[in-house]
Amino acid sequence: MFEYNLSVTLSDNSNLSDTIIDLIKKSAEEANSRTNALRKGRCFKIGELIDSTHIEVQLLSDTEVIPSRALTALSRSMITLDSANILDDHIYRGCVLKSETIKTSCNINITNISDVQLLTTITEMVFDQTNMNNRDKKLSREYTEKIRSIMLEYINQKTLTDNQFKA
Repeated sequence: MFEYNLSVTLSDNSNLSDTIIDLIKKSAEEANSRTNALRKGRCFKIGELIDSTHIEVQLLSDTEVIPSRALTALSRSMITLDSANILDDHIYRGCVLKSETIKTSCNINITNISDVQLLTTITEMVFDQTNMNNRDKKLSREYTEKIRSIMLEYINQKTLTDNQFKA
């Protein structure tokens, strides 16, 4: 997993109004639900304002990408959702957004998980593969089989232990 933290501003460097921030957030949700994003394992997360003209945007991707190029998906979603034409005054040289990379990291490892999150993740692995990209579906099937094997081992050991006390 690759993580890119970006400082994003409108291409004309104007202040980010509440309306534009809401548009960016809605556009991120829309961009994340597109087939291409699901297939390539890309996800935008909108963070806090850095200052009056910059907002933090996190891009997560299964593969290494050029973040400014991947940001075009967010720009396209913004243009699509801009029914009030509020972006018309902010387009500069054909661009809506521009960005700078704050920091990049890869291969994030989670070291602890709650029981609730564990059960939620297992449920998603088994029953919610329709929203996964191909890589995640394959991974989900592989680990579901590993969990099945562990559970069968547990059930068999538990049954042996239970039967020992009944004799």
